[in-house]
Amino acid sequence: MKKLIIALFAVMLMVPTLALGWGENNIGLYTVPNPTGADEEASILATGPGAANLFLVLSNPYNYNTSAPIENLSGFECSLSDLPPGWGFGEITLPAGVLDLDGAAQHFYCSGTFAPATGNDIVLAEIQIGTYDAAPTGGYVFIAPYFAAPSIPGSMGITDGDDNHSISPAFPSSGDYEDPVFGINMDVVPTEDTSWGSVKSMFQ
Repeated sequence: MKKLIIALFAVMLMVPTLALGWGENNIGLYTVPNPTGADEEASILATGPGAANLFLVLSNPYNYNTSAPIENLSGFECSLSDLPPGWGFGEITLPAGVLDLDGAAQHFYCSGTFAPATGNDIVLAEIQIGTYDAAPTGGYVFIAPYFAAPSIPGSMGITDGDDNHSISPAFPSSGDYEDPVFGINMDVVPTEDTSWGSVKSMFQ
């Protein structure tokens, strides 16, 4: 009985980390390649036509199979939701030597050799978005598992190039798939108890 209680307690300790992505393997969308945490601006304002470059960033990459940080990422998979009405995706730039085997603007099924983590961050993609509207509408952007056939059902995935490309789960920077990772003309409230990630300001 004592062993069972200890085992249950261990599982309880693990669940928040795996379900909410506390600190490790957070994927978020930002206006800079090196977001610094939940103390950053959590709203953006677009007052007219224009374009912006956003960065899809993996923070604190970690291999759950080896219980060690990932130094050389070899792949990732995730999907972004549609943009608000009037907004569209433009050019998607991946690191040199990285291929998106899906090819759609907002679905990523990528493999290659990513630059080593800098300050615990790896830039997965640079994403251009834009609008021609004089008064752009607002809305949220959500992140989700790869839409076609996720390697880990119900989860995003990343692979470790130094561990035979073994796969580990990844989590939204917002802490939950039901919570947006980015907002346009909308407030995105950082949830510091579920994730360090937050939205950077697009237009000052």
